[in-house]
Amino acid sequence: MWSATIRADSQAAILMTRHSRGMLCHYLVGSFHEEMAKIRHRLPRIELELRWTLGYGGIAGNEQADEEAKKAGSPG
Repeated sequence: MWSATIRADSQAAILMTRHSRGMLCHYLVGSFHEEMAKIRHRLPRIELELRWTLGYGGIAGNEQADEEAKKAGSPG
């Protein structure tokens, strides 16, 4: 059996994954659910876990992820 853990430092973002309608960013949550469904379709026995972590310090790729998030959030 495979397992994967997705870590986030925002408890609010993690809680938002429980819902997909009625929020300003519902399309992002919907996209998250779609990606999780794709993974589960490809790897039906995978165990996925979404966990809160205290900041991203020491996690490989964090700086690049932060830069990509800034690009995605900035207008034009």
